[in-house]
Amino acid sequence: MIGKLSVMELGSVDAIIRFVALGLGMSLVTESAMKTQGNQKVQIIEVPEKFRKYCISFIYQHNRFRTDAFNHFTKELEIFFT
Repeated sequence: MIGKLSVMELGSVDAIIRFVALGLGMSLVTESAMKTQGNQKVQIIEVPEKFRKYCISFIYQHNRFRTDAFNHFTKELEIFFT
């Protein structure tokens, strides 16, 4: 489990959103596709706009995640989507 997670460590808010979407399972993503970029395969993930907005507001409220905050975040998201 990740001890700390920050926008800086993952590169961008979108990177965190993709990370969280994958962590919660593919049922939360609208589309998942593989694309070849040079010699690398890159996974493209599109998430629902409501999910993006929710993630962004949460990320800005909690600049740095601790493991317990991250676990709480994923539980909140599960409730958000049921």
